[in-house]
Amino acid sequence: LGLTVNCARCHDHKFDPITQAEYYGLVAAIAGVQHGERELPDERAAEAKRQLAVVRDELKRVRKQHKSLAESESQETATKSLIDDLADQIKTLQAEEKRLDAIRGPKVYSALSQTPPPVSRLRRGDVTTPAESVSPSGLKSINASLASFGSAEASDFERRKQLAHWLTGDRNPLLARVMVNRIWHYHFGQGLVRTPSDFGFNGDRPSHARLLDYLANELIRHDWNVKPIHRLILTSSTYRQSSRSRDDVAESDAENRLVWRFTPRRLTAEEIRDSILHVTGKLDCRLGGEGYRDVREYKYRGSHYYDPIEPTGPDQFRRTVYRFSPRGAKRTILDTFDCPDPSAKAPKRGITTTPLQALSLMNNPFVLQMSNDTAERLTANATSDSERISTLYVNAYSRQPAEDEINAAIDFVKENGLESLCRAVFNSNEFLYVR
Repeated sequence: LGLTVNCARCHDHKFDPITQAEYYGLVAAIAGVQHGERELPDERAAEAKRQLAVVRDELKRVRKQHKSLAESESQETATKSLIDDLADQIKTLQAEEKRLDAIRGPKVYSALSQTPPPVSRLRRGDVTTPAESVSPSGLKSINASLASFGSAEASDFERRKQLAHWLTGDRNPLLARVMVNRIWHYHFGQGLVRTPSDFGFNGDRPSHARLLDYLANELIRHDWNVKPIHRLILTSSTYRQSSRSRDDVAESDAENRLVWRFTPRRLTAEEIRDSILHVTGKLDCRLGGEGYRDVREYKYRGSHYYDPIEPTGPDQFRRTVYRFSPRGAKRTILDTFDCPDPSAKAPKRGITTTPLQALSLMNNPFVLQMSNDTAERLTANATSDSERISTLYVNAYSRQPAEDEINAAIDFVKENGLESLCRAVFNSNEFLYVR
């Protein structure tokens, strides 16, 4: 919603039309959602479950027959050999039951739906002083006709379904605007509203309100599919503008709020790592599956600690989005380029420029290894220095080098080696910035 709803936990919101009761109404809407491990559907596990039911029925039957014969007073029918055979069958069936019961599908940590507990409004947000019970609901100032999600006895499914209808209803003016504003923010470095998580009274006013409404309507028209919005923005003349500055315009709009040029945007930490892997030719673009780890986990006195390591194995070249990212873990080159800690929400990343960034791109073991690998790849696929340099420029800059750049690079390679040129390219503004 792009609203500071959390400010209404202890009292009515001081600036936006959000009451404390409405805050706890939203809490009640998702009260049945807990988090933990659950099994994913799996054919092998499902077949094992079906076989397990058959084995248990058979085990129950054999046990009943064994008990009946063992307690029988008639030794003519309850022979010792038959009882022994049944005992062997029981052991075999128990072993099979144990084997089948151990077969499980893959587990994931995700939301678990449970019966929602009662939710009460807390006086001044204090859990020790509950007030009246509340029913699941939304904010009446937004789509009031759908703001009630049913009674306090409604199931978790019904509550969340009503929440989804309320969020995506035609009379909700915020959700689509918040979504397209964030998409714009990712492409241009700042949103049409510069406070992506606050569209309320204390938030920034949109620089282009009609454009924001147009993009929001396009998102709704395409059934909330974000791909057409990405395509619309990336193919627009606004996105394809030059980043060259003009003194006459900069005097009146130095922050480029009117988007009269494309503001140079530095790649994010994840984009830098993935771009280096792409130039090296090792970027693993597979979707889904195992990620990679660049930290070593250990426990000490009941707490988890993480030490940075250089990842190894076939998954080390996966895209950074597949990185195992525990809270509080150091991430070497990612931290240097302002990658936020997973323990904190970061709707808008900070952007710093420090000497450590240049030093990291020159001396980090990952960059050194990728520079060597890139040089080996260029050497294997090209026969001359000029051809290798041209290939490097195309891969890194998406353009052919000028003649003076080739001559300067050849002299540099003769003196310092192709690996050093690759490192210099990874450290260049043209590689690190979208212009």
